Amino acid sequence: PEKRRVRKGFIRSALIGVIWYILLHLLFLIGFGLVATDQPNVQPVRPGVLQAVSTFDSPFYTEIATYGYKGTGTIKHLAFYPLYPLLLRFGQALTLHMLDIRTVAFLLNGFFVAITAGLLYLIGARLKIPRPTYVVLAWLFFPWAMFLGAVYTEALFCLLVVSAV
Repeated sequence: PEKRRVRKGFIRSALIGVIWYILLHLLFLIGFGLVATDQPNVQPVRPGVLQAVSTFDSPFYTEIATYGYKGTGTIKHLAFYPLYPLLLRFGQALTLHMLDIRTVAFLLNGFFVAITAGLLYLIGARLKIPRPTYVVLAWLFFPWAMFLGAVYTEALFCLLVVSAV
């Protein structure tokens, strides 16, 4: 019965992670869809949700995944480690290049969030925390957790750290 309870908790926490991930992106979509300007004759900027969460360092990761380090032609790309771009390239190859690299990153990060949420539940259960689901919720609703939804390495980093415990 204990193993079954923990297994159900793992699955429930992974589903909470997936639902949170989808809701976060819906919030991004709504937020960017409602951005308006008070300037007359200026169109409001309304990027798609994948474009909105693919800013700052994200183009570096997607360019490395697409062209490799040499194909980018700049030295700035050397600051980024290769694991995440390799996983993006592998994910795109699995889809036979039918999906955009940002879509692959979106799906991959969602997978990382779900598995990390389940592993956090397992850690909480192993430590005999009365309600291990609260550990998962605390992680998902911590202010920096919004970066788990961007095309950054944070979701992968959290998965690697939590799986090391």
